[in-house]
Amino acid sequence: MPLYSRFQALSSVWCSAGAPTFPEEPLLKTLEQGAGFFPAQPGLVLGDGKYRILRKLGWGEDSSVWLADALQFTPKDYFAVKILTAKATHSHHAGYRHELELLDSIKAVRFNFLPRLRDNFGLSGPHGQHLCLVMDLHGTSVQALRVSTPTQTLAVHSVKTIIALLLEGFAELHDKGIVHTDVKADNILFEVDVEKAIIGPSEPLAIEGTFELKGQSYPILRSQPIAPPVRWDDDCLTTESWSISLIDLGHGLRPGKDPLPITVSPPELRPPEMILGAGYDTKLDIWALGCLTFELLTGVYEDDHLAKMHELTGDSFSTSFLKRATRSKDYFMPDGTFARIPDLTPTPIETILQQYSVLLLEEDLKPAADFIRACTRIDPEERPSADTLIGHEWMRGALACDGWRDVNALLGSKAEHS
Repeated sequence: MPLYSRFQALSSVWCSAGAPTFPEEPLLKTLEQGAGFFPAQPGLVLGDGKYRILRKLGWGEDSSVWLADALQFTPKDYFAVKILTAKATHSHHAGYRHELELLDSIKAVRFNFLPRLRDNFGLSGPHGQHLCLVMDLHGTSVQALRVSTPTQTLAVHSVKTIIALLLEGFAELHDKGIVHTDVKADNILFEVDVEKAIIGPSEPLAIEGTFELKGQSYPILRSQPIAPPVRWDDDCLTTESWSISLIDLGHGLRPGKDPLPITVSPPELRPPEMILGAGYDTKLDIWALGCLTFELLTGVYEDDHLAKMHELTGDSFSTSFLKRATRSKDYFMPDGTFARIPDLTPTPIETILQQYSVLLLEEDLKPAADFIRACTRIDPEERPSADTLIGHEWMRGALACDGWRDVNALLGSKAEHS
């Protein structure tokens, strides 16, 4: 039975009597309410007959992503179709978002660590107009891998592999004058072998019910992402074969051309120059990289409070940096001390890593802390570039089993001594 007919047969069974409940994206929220998701469904053909929706892969604040097969390709191929909300599409057309332009500008990059745009088209729906971006398929995220572990952390050799690949992507992105601004574990996806992945109609659809919108019934679907061939306890020889992609350039910016909205970047990853209004450049992503490294090794966030930045890094807010900041008077005295917070005693990053990380050994602490410290210098002008960080001591041998530890043995050892 065709996918669309199968949905029609199921819809009468799941049809809700009362107001629908949406476990994921709010499908009834309009453009005027800040959303306007397109209600895609299995079997729907898009892009002038080129792509057919098979199932939902995931969703975010500004879009939903769908597995689709290419009807005009021989042999058959599969892609991810990212359908922007009506709100995000309106912002794109108004010049506030630049995702299509930025994806176009990185089509010819040497590495596969950035998203690759294959096609784009427009789509009309009950909430308005939608920009659709057709891209290569990816698996689940680094965040999903981290939270799948018993310790909520990743092994040192796994973290080094991820960060090394991410730096290669940064180098390409920053070389083209693009700042990602939304670097986080959720936006780093693992590559998958499409031919080996479980895709297509053979996997049951996760239908949660139906809802009515402007007189038409639509399914409520849960995300069914593709599982990549990675495990949290992979040894170093296996992690050498890992490949990732830094996705979602929806908030990407070009320094000197695009103003920096205060809303970009997750709150816990916002660097001091964003909070204080001191301008921005590619070093904004480097700060996020340091925070990400800390998170993957420890399983915790440090919040973005300026005092916590000082406590964790031991770095100071120089007068030259504060002079560039338009909002420094909101937080600091003229001599650079905090206006409303007493003296703080910095805690070395090594101490914090030792406190939180289960899988870090003594010899791992200083190199990892030095790398994080370099990324999170208070003054962005003092942070190294992605190209420089690729040669950092902690990155040497990142893709050659340097720093490998048997994580199951480490967990057993920690349990014996606890």
